Amino acid sequence: MVKIYRRIFFKKGKQKQLFLEFMKYKHFNSRKDISKLLKLNYSTLKKWINEYLTLPEEIFILLINNFPEAEKFKKSIVKYVESNWGSKIGGDIRKKQIGDIHKFYLKLREKKENMRIIQSDKKRNNFIITDKNVLEIIKNDIDLKYLLATYILTDGSLTINKNNYRLCFFTKDESLKRFIFQVLMKESTYAPSIYKDPKKLVYYIRVSDRILANKLFKLNSSYKKSPSKNESYYNYISSKQPSLDFIKFTDEKTRNYCIRLAFSTDGYISLDKNKKFTLALACYNKTLCFEWLEVFKLSGINSVIINRRDSISGVAGVRVKKEDILKFYKIGGFINGVKISKKSKKYKGIEKNKLLKQVVKLGARSLETL
Repeated sequence: MVKIYRRIFFKKGKQKQLFLEFMKYKHFNSRKDISKLLKLNYSTLKKWINEYLTLPEEIFILLINNFPEAEKFKKSIVKYVESNWGSKIGGDIRKKQIGDIHKFYLKLREKKENMRIIQSDKKRNNFIITDKNVLEIIKNDIDLKYLLATYILTDGSLTINKNNYRLCFFTKDESLKRFIFQVLMKESTYAPSIYKDPKKLVYYIRVSDRILANKLFKLNSSYKKSPSKNESYYNYISSKQPSLDFIKFTDEKTRNYCIRLAFSTDGYISLDKNKKFTLALACYNKTLCFEWLEVFKLSGINSVIINRRDSISGVAGVRVKKEDILKFYKIGGFINGVKISKKSKKYKGIEKNKLLKQVVKLGARSLETL
């Protein structure tokens, strides 16, 4: 049986001071002299001196035996911890103690998972949903997973790396950032994280959640919208393509919210100086483009495919017919608060729904229909 010693947490700076005073006491010229005397691995010794690793109790005892004045450092001990604490939980000593390496890593993963759940629960318990859009959706008894699946198929991703299922949502819009973050706080087992790219000014809202991902895969078996980095387009289109059947076969209220969210994330509305207007959804996946046609049709919105020669798929999205923009307005339009991006010189920063209202007024036969 391997003898297990505790590890020591010193006050900041004291562990380093201990070794420096030991060097001075022994008149050593370098740290390597310490490793030779105490028969220690030099790489590990450096980590102890730099306080990257906690100090094992047996090493402290060894130092005291060779340097009696080290006894004074006992006053600087904050606490003793289990032997498996180095820079993080785990280590060779714990492996030897457990014996079974598979059991060791299983216990390690379980402990890490439990710690993650506890931390997430603390954040979730102190969190209150305030976004009016999310509150309205919950009030209308809409399944939020349908909206998450829709977002992934427009401006998001769901990737799998071994046993890690990561959901990631992208946006520059403050309202969409708040919206998707609060939806994830409601639906995910874990609290999501938010990162803003300082150069691109894009928000990345992320969460790794295998349970939620598997629920989303029940709605749609594939969320891969484009070829991988080294994958040919031919191989990609030969594989299983994403589908919108989960939107087609749901109730009307849920479908309309999914349509509104899709236009809010990947859609655009324009009105030029000649009073010509466009409402369209950007999409470069051919399968999804034709499925969006069907989904819009189910809500009474007629649309056409936007063909584009320089697109690898030959398409660039779906455009709503001008006479049917009013129908989109009637189902609620864009998610409230979402603004037009900086790409628009004339309308940047304006809420999409305000411009939509102007477009509807121009296209409607009578203002009484509004």
